[in-house]
Amino acid sequence: MKGYYAENKDLSNKVIVIVHGYTANYYMSLQFLDLYLNEGFNVLLIDSRSHGSSEGKYVTYGMKEKKDLKLWINLLKNKLGENISIGIHGQSMGASTALMYAGEYKDVDFIVSDCTYSSGRDILKYQFKYIVKIPPYPLYQMVNTMIKLKCGFSMNEVTPINGVFNLDIPILFIHGKNDKIIPYTMSLDMYNIRNNNKDKILIIENADHVESYMYDKVNYTKSIKVF
Repeated sequence: MKGYYAENKDLSNKVIVIVHGYTANYYMSLQFLDLYLNEGFNVLLIDSRSHGSSEGKYVTYGMKEKKDLKLWINLLKNKLGENISIGIHGQSMGASTALMYAGEYKDVDFIVSDCTYSSGRDILKYQFKYIVKIPPYPLYQMVNTMIKLKCGFSMNEVTPINGVFNLDIPILFIHGKNDKIIPYTMSLDMYNIRNNNKDKILIIENADHVESYMYDKVNYTKSIKVF
């Protein structure tokens, strides 16, 4: 796996790990670099498995990516010490990976979740129905069976929404209201289910998938700084 580490000019024990979405790479994460450096963070940008310069044959919607993320965070602790403060900023699949990671390992301090899906099963069915225009049944069952045979996991196991139930760290949910790939209601549902007064949510009007920062940089940046 390949990553890129930007050390803050001021000595800092704060690190943000930025995780891109499906079909992207660390270039997509560079847009947030100055934001976090200016807030006093060291920044780790990663290429997820089978993306960018990282090896890997299959994307697993967060199932194996969360284990990869554990290796990165262990590396940061070995480099900077066990007492560092770590956050994760994820987009799309990267956000879902971050939520599943935090729910399982419980060793990060906050998450910025940009346009996450809440369930692998539900997002595939949604995309079959509204994007491909094909009834989800029986296509979903066929695709999921192929995934299990080839990749060793089921989309039914991809459940970021389950990872946040007993997670007591603050989460900032961000989503474009005009997202046609992952409906913004998935982030809204997770925010409402958690009902955690540490959480914040930002819905960007008219923004499509992973376009929230480009569409409204001012409010996006302000929300992260306040959070």
